Amino acid sequence: MVAAAAFVDRVIITADCRLTRRHPGGREEHWDNVLKLMPCGRWTVLGWVGDLEVATPIVRELIRQLGRHERFQAQAPLRSLVPWHPKRLHLWLPRFLRWAYARAGSRGDVEFVVASALPDTPTVISRDLATRMLRDAVESSGPPADWILQVLLHAQATNSQWVALSDTFSPRVLVMAPPDFTPSVVGPFSFAVLGSGGRPVIEGMKERGDDLFTCRPEVVGSRLEIAISGLCAKAGISTVGGLRPTYEISSKGLAPMEQRSQKRFGQLDEEVIQLVYLRHGLWLQRNVTTGMEIKILPPWDALRETPAGGRVFGSDFFDW
Repeated sequence: MVAAAAFVDRVIITADCRLTRRHPGGREEHWDNVLKLMPCGRWTVLGWVGDLEVATPIVRELIRQLGRHERFQAQAPLRSLVPWHPKRLHLWLPRFLRWAYARAGSRGDVEFVVASALPDTPTVISRDLATRMLRDAVESSGPPADWILQVLLHAQATNSQWVALSDTFSPRVLVMAPPDFTPSVVGPFSFAVLGSGGRPVIEGMKERGDDLFTCRPEVVGSRLEIAISGLCAKAGISTVGGLRPTYEISSKGLAPMEQRSQKRFGQLDEEVIQLVYLRHGLWLQRNVTTGMEIKILPPWDALRETPAGGRVFGSDFFDW
């Protein structure tokens, strides 16, 4: 499962690490440590769900082509932002995905979500949306945080149907699926969820969306993580260590959001788990209590490993 939420001036994208391959006859193989999020420059992260063998050559070729563009920066400083600019990526990615999908002869199930913050592009919201969010927030949990209250009141008071908010980077989420990969665009105060657990999470997010979108900027990441963790647990969706690689994308660029969880077993036993960002988009799960580590593998490395369902941290450790 991959989930992306677009706030007024930032996007947060998160993904579990579980993957299931179903064979004819009902046999299943499970991975618990597959990486589904790939940074694409300074302001964009791409996520994928679906068939591992279909996604692997597509994502690997995407990373290779973006790496070729990176070398242009040393030769042409004035073009340093061009290859990574989200607007150009959004135009190029559907064409690339159609080409890569056809080139691989793919007919399998795979979907992609792209989360970006657009530099030099202010967030635009409608007056009707501002009015509805103010009403729903007050009815459900009282007035929203001061900063978002000012934004919504400003939008509501304008004479125009659409309002551009100054000093913001516009959040943008694209959802693309084969065969044509035509983008479905998700704008501010909205979210997209892909994958087998998507439906129950979407329904739960709809119920608490306004509370999430109207909280203070410094707590949106933790609020989203708590919301998705609860919804995933309710739907029976788990992942290695119970933590998910997550990025926040804002005017400062993309920032990995490391996580930490604690579990108690009885009065004395405690398990502390960390999700650590390494570099180049790679992550590591570390059990601080025992010293065990689980690498979150890119899809091409996961394909070379023998699947091992149940490869998770818990009270009964699996020695592997």
